[in-house]
Amino acid sequence: MRDDVVYRVLGKVLWDIAGVETGAATACGLMASARVLTEDERRFLRERMWAEERGHERLMAGWGRAWCGARPRRFLPYAAAVWRDLVAGSHLPPRYRFAYAFATIHWNEINTLRSAREILVVLEAAEPAAAADFRQIVGEESGHVAWGAGIRSRLEREAPDLSRIIERYIELTGQVYPAVISRSHSRAWQQLRAHLGLS
Repeated sequence: MRDDVVYRVLGKVLWDIAGVETGAATACGLMASARVLTEDERRFLRERMWAEERGHERLMAGWGRAWCGARPRRFLPYAAAVWRDLVAGSHLPPRYRFAYAFATIHWNEINTLRSAREILVVLEAAEPAAAADFRQIVGEESGHVAWGAGIRSRLEREAPDLSRIIERYIELTGQVYPAVISRSHSRAWQQLRAHLGLS
């Protein structure tokens, strides 16, 4: 494959990730509106996490635009799945809305950390500056995952009914999203690894 074709494929994947990050910022708004968080948890969400998610979207969109051109007219598969769930969850009563949004964003951030090493290897070979941006995202999302783990632990003690709902939503997300991500991204990463001499 020609370099321009390979980088266009990578740009398309990064546009998809940018759409997921936009969804994560929206999830922050849905969570903030529910009376579930403590004052400290809400402050972290409003003052740090929300802004960082918007920053992640800008970083990934920048590389998507550089390599693939303008934002696709429609959400790509991974982002579309996230937005489908957020829209569905936004119509639920507040506690269920919180559970749905929290499970969606928390599973995806755990998945980012889980897949970070593999992604960074490809980005480092393709463009070190893009790898540096993604490394920043991973560092910040480590803090988000720790925040989420603290909430899960607290709710297990203080609100076991809500905790069970959240854990069930996380379990269901973990059954659906890997297949969506694999179908959307796996071939692209394989092509990139082969082209860059990483496989």
